[in-house]
Amino acid sequence: MTMPSEERHASRQKRRFQTELDRLAEVPTDFFSMETKQANPYAWVGTVKGPSHSPYAHGKYKTRIEFPQEYPRLPPKIKFETKIYHPCVDEEGSIALRALLLHEWSPVMTIGKLLLDVEVVLNDPETDNAVVERKKGYCCGAADGPGRV
Repeated sequence: MTMPSEERHASRQKRRFQTELDRLAEVPTDFFSMETKQANPYAWVGTVKGPSHSPYAHGKYKTRIEFPQEYPRLPPKIKFETKIYHPCVDEEGSIALRALLLHEWSPVMTIGKLLLDVEVVLNDPETDNAVVERKKGYCCGAADGPGRV
């Protein structure tokens, strides 16, 4: 007896989530920590620490990652829940990352890589990727819509 495709997809997602968490645990970094709540594996919470040698060096920012049902075909959303003032972060905590634009996203992209991209943006803000530009419909130099984390 074969599983219905919806059950197979849920099973693959569960394995993918666990693999992602295992990989994050293996990454030797002080920059972030993430965990999932068993009640909702589609929502992860964690902390992102401000990169050293940046204005955010001693900050700790509560972060939330929300995965769509279609993950990994569609990108997750990453949001700072702790207030952070940064040219690429809007008032709701969403951050612009090129990797999260639909035309840039790839199912082989890992959450660890996305979090390292967050570190790069915090360390070296791209002024052409500022929130003001995103609100005009530009993000990461692309004119086809927001790439919000």
